Parts: sequence; C-alpha cells; structure tokens
Amino acid sequence: MAPPRREPRLSGGSKLNRRLLDAERRDRINMVIPEERTSAAIRVTVLKTVQRVGSVADVIRRDDELNEATSRGDAQTAGSFYAEDFVLNGPANRFQNRAETLAVIGRTASSPEAFRYASYERTVEAACVRDELVVLMGSEITVSEGGRPEFDGKSISRRFTDVWLKEGGEWRKLARQSTVTGFARTRD
Repeated sequence: MAPPRREPRLSGGSKLNRRLLDAERRDRINMVIPEERTSAAIRVTVLKTVQRVGSVADVIRRDDELNEATSRGDAQTAGSFYAEDFVLNGPANRFQNRAETLAVIGRTASSPEAFRYASYERTVEAACVRDELVVLMGSEITVSEGGRPEFDGKSISRRFTDVWLKEGGEWRKLARQSTVTGFARTRD
C-alpha cells in the first residue's frame, strides 16, 4: 500500500490544495515564451498568466509573514500588512476594524492570558486575481491556548476568505471573513 500523498507546503506552514497546485503547474507548462511571429495578444495573455501566478505566490508569502507577526504579538509589524480601511468579520461573529485588530494582536504579546494559537494550519483552496486584487479562499485548523477557556485545547475548523489589494507596490490585507465550522477536543 502506497503512503498517503502529502499536500505541498509553502513557507510559514501554508499548503495549497492539490487542485490549485495542479492548475498552477498546468499554467506553468502552458507558459511558453511566444516567438516573435506570434500575435501580441497571445504574448499579453502569457504575461498576464505569469503575473497572476506570481501575485498569488506573493500574497501567500505576505499572509504567512503576517501570521508569524501575529503569533508573536508584534502589532507594529502586523500593521504594515493591513490596509488602512481593513475590516474583519471574524469567528466571534463581529466586525473589527484595523485598530481593533491590532489591539488584539498587541494584547497577545503583553498578556499571559491572551488568546493564542498552539498550532495553525491553513489550506488555500482557491485564488482569484483581478489586476491589483487577490482573493484567497480555503480552510484553517487551529488549536488555541489561553484567553478563552471555552476554546482552550480545542481544534477549531474554519472557512476563510481573505482579500488583498496592492497599494504603493505592496500587497495589503483589505478584508477577512472567517467562520467556525467545527470543534474537537485535542487535549485534556
């Protein structure tokens, strides 16, 4: 019996859904540098495909860096990843703006009772690109510790949608929505 296939991981613990990765590989295979006699329209299409794949990779890398800053409670660094008008519709079923989100991140560093993740795993299942906008969709599994006894030690499954916008040459998170889809006790 063959061992189970492992999903490919990106830096920072992210992994791509097999279907998304296969589509990216297919795009790379089909990205042949057009010959000079090939029409300009085909060359533009190839260039746009290369840019789309690069944009998604850049956004996933930035999101991993944001998650690392968040887990350290580094609100100053995390703030550089959020658009000024960022909004979160989080698993607590309420909206948070950028300032509120950064305040929560800052409390993570300063309070031993703050809500933290013992582990965090994200799977990007779909990515949409339009010009200077990237939307990531997928699932997350977290194990929490501290801050909220009702969640402490539980594995929390969520669905998410993140919207990133390129501003001043940098990708910034504009909006996030996440919904809890299930809980499981992972430790006593």
